Amino acid sequence: MPSRKSSDIRKGQLEDEELKKIIGCFEKEEAQLVVPAEERERILQEYHNAPTAGHYVVENTYKKISSRYYFQGMKKFISEYIKTCSECNRYKPTNQKPAGLLRTPAYAQRLETLAIDIFGPLPETPTGKKWIFIVEDTSTKWVELFSLAEATAENCAKTLIEEVLLRYGLSRRLLSNNGSQFISAVMQLTCDLLEITQDLIPVYHPQANPSERKNRDLKPRLAILVGEEHSAWEDKLPLIRFAMNTSVCDTTGHTAAYLQFGRQLRTSDDIRHDIRQVIDNDNFVPEITPYLK
Repeated sequence: MPSRKSSDIRKGQLEDEELKKIIGCFEKEEAQLVVPAEERERILQEYHNAPTAGHYVVENTYKKISSRYYFQGMKKFISEYIKTCSECNRYKPTNQKPAGLLRTPAYAQRLETLAIDIFGPLPETPTGKKWIFIVEDTSTKWVELFSLAEATAENCAKTLIEEVLLRYGLSRRLLSNNGSQFISAVMQLTCDLLEITQDLIPVYHPQANPSERKNRDLKPRLAILVGEEHSAWEDKLPLIRFAMNTSVCDTTGHTAAYLQFGRQLRTSDDIRHDIRQVIDNDNFVPEITPYLK
């Protein structure tokens, strides 16, 4: 038989109305690698136990793995694995209350509203750091973590401007609690000069600040990664930030990285076991490729 290029076969498939429907259904899904039994525990260690995974719960771990791999009974296997995770059982509280009727506000643009908070004090690091300054985009749930030596208004304002606003652009609104760093003249003057609306949450209702949830996520992950080396927490912040930004958020249904950049952040496992190196097919060209060309 005469040889034909894959592009010719592809063209013929798309001209067939029945095949076109089938191709359309499959191309909406990401390619998955079918995993043999002996590889399943390794994958769980990569996407749950690894420092960049963050020991997230069953649903988040399942969404990460199922976007890349498939094996029968995956969710049950993941659930049983996490139930026996010693670090999760040791550090994570189980005091979840039933969900209320309050709906989360919908924000129109990314980085339009920022929520900020201070976490600490923590054991002093060799570089003299004792606090963590948290900045969260309320739209995408993208989070930034910065270590500070002193939780002063000057340090918070300088970090916010240099590391966030001058990197991602100015926001329209700044949401915080009534901490002395945030109600100070320095922070108020900063917001006035940049024409940012500063909103303070009620003293009696700290849950109104979205970054409070990040405090809850941050604490057990720090404890798990630091272990007995309490002063080494500063070195773990980039790993925790990666885990937070690459985990699916229940509110948005996506990872913060996907909403921020339009793609998932590649992990070390993606580099070592890239399915697209195995499957050389035009069907798997990303949607953005024509625009880049």
